[in-house]
Amino acid sequence: MHMVRAIFKDPLSKVAGQDAIEQIFLNWDKLIELSRNIHFELKTKPAGEVFCRRIDDLEEFVRFCERQESAIEFLNGLQNKNPQFKKVYQACCQREYAKGVSLAYFLLLPMSRITRYPLIFDKMIKYSSAEDPQYETLQNTHQLLKALCARVNQALTEVENKNMLWWSQRHINCESLHSTLEFTSKTREIGPRSFLHAGILYKAKSNKLLVGLLYSDFLLLTTPIEPIVEPDTLKLTKNSDLHLQLYKTPLLMKKLMITASAEDLSFELKTADITVTLKAPNKNAKMMWTKQIEKAIEQYGVALQMKNAEEIRTYGRSSNTSNQIRIGRLVLEVVSIQDFDPKLACDGRWLTCMSGFSTSLSSDGSNDAYVWPRQKHEVDLAKNSNYFTTQMDINENMKAKDFYLALLIPMRYRPDMYIGENRIPVQELIAMSSGHPGLIMRSIRLQNGEIAASACTLNIKFFIQMFD
Repeated sequence: MHMVRAIFKDPLSKVAGQDAIEQIFLNWDKLIELSRNIHFELKTKPAGEVFCRRIDDLEEFVRFCERQESAIEFLNGLQNKNPQFKKVYQACCQREYAKGVSLAYFLLLPMSRITRYPLIFDKMIKYSSAEDPQYETLQNTHQLLKALCARVNQALTEVENKNMLWWSQRHINCESLHSTLEFTSKTREIGPRSFLHAGILYKAKSNKLLVGLLYSDFLLLTTPIEPIVEPDTLKLTKNSDLHLQLYKTPLLMKKLMITASAEDLSFELKTADITVTLKAPNKNAKMMWTKQIEKAIEQYGVALQMKNAEEIRTYGRSSNTSNQIRIGRLVLEVVSIQDFDPKLACDGRWLTCMSGFSTSLSSDGSNDAYVWPRQKHEVDLAKNSNYFTTQMDINENMKAKDFYLALLIPMRYRPDMYIGENRIPVQELIAMSSGHPGLIMRSIRLQNGEIAASACTLNIKFFIQMFD
């Protein structure tokens, strides 16, 4: 690493700005300093003690590995754009100690070093006696280093995932979809999207060539805009010069079922709306596709269950509704919606109305995090009025809360979009109902929406019945 600094960094600093050098070499100097300190300490102290004490400092390797790919890309770009830099860089590569090896290769050394440490400690443990006073320290340090390497691998996986999502955004034409598909957005229900698998598939009957792309929340079937010369060797990467056209509406993992044929290379994908039979190019490809799709379906279900359970555990427990005696009920009817453009709705007609009891806005900025218990109702704009009627129990602790109403646009490929929300103190609703028999009409102007110029008004009818 000292050699890399002397042969590459110092000469290149004279032809490239400081910002450019930092983008290429990142925290290289800190890695040198850390490595030197470890080297000196190993002369007088056992390896287990040294690495255990330095485990937090070794985070510098994780930070480097997180950005090493972007550093290499920046280096390659600088060679293409800056002739003077390229000339000096090529001279550096030809120096005696570099032996013609590029800097891009040397920039992979930190990852190679940090991933070797657990292997070294594994061998040390293997050839050490369990009676050795350092044996337990070696084991603990080994586990810490394995965890560190797992974080390095996770960081590299996240970088690759981000690259493939960006590639998808640039190379897949999804204009035929009614809903906008932004690959880099979060999924509708389970957080950040992941790219899982891609490859060639064929329609079982017509033998039509398709390119399948599997993500954590849907499967995309596409056709290449230009013919693929060698489909058997296709492997999609962030550098693939391939442009694709959407073939079918994305198949959502939440509703997808897969059945594989035991006799041939085909497998069937089925949702409530569509059934498609596909064929893989060979047995290995079929096995990979079926396993990846089955795993994606299972992981989606698990993630959704965990999310729902966490909401109930966090917000349901804080509300203590199960331990409260009902003191009344709220009956609500959403009569009409004013000042909203139906074209913004899902498929031009569908919205979601959420209601519940709220204490405050969430500290993380999410609109509905502290609304519990809550209900969600479909709103069909084709009905024009009287969209739905519901009722909610009122417990003693809810009297100090607000009644919450929100209108959302249900999205398929990203979190639902808030049109707006508002809150009314429950005590205010109780006071209005106490002197007024029957339903009370009220207009609620929604605010804090995600869509510019989409503020609208909900016209509702309600009454609160308090029990004796």
